[in-house]
Amino acid sequence: MEASLLCNQALALHTVRMEMRMSHWIEAPVLQWRYGAKTRIDLSGSLWHLDGYEDKGDTLDLILMRYPQGSQRILARIVVAERAVLYNGQRYSASEFENMMR
Repeated sequence: MEASLLCNQALALHTVRMEMRMSHWIEAPVLQWRYGAKTRIDLSGSLWHLDGYEDKGDTLDLILMRYPQGSQRILARIVVAERAVLYNGQRYSASEFENMMR
């Protein structure tokens, strides 16, 4: 996927396509803050597929699906100004979230 600029162009989101088994593909998300320190969340090489997203201006909701379960979807809310992720009632830094999802 070509990079999409989101949240008033503060974030760039693209995916890395990976074949898990013959004709079973996932699109792993890579999220980059565009301004200031180079914060990123890179789930390429993991088992998480970007199933969708919603740009809400100051936050970005990522809908992630774990391969191969497929029915397990999670919502991770990116808080742009804080460079933080809200997941399952907890707040994580981008690097903490990335490490937890690997």
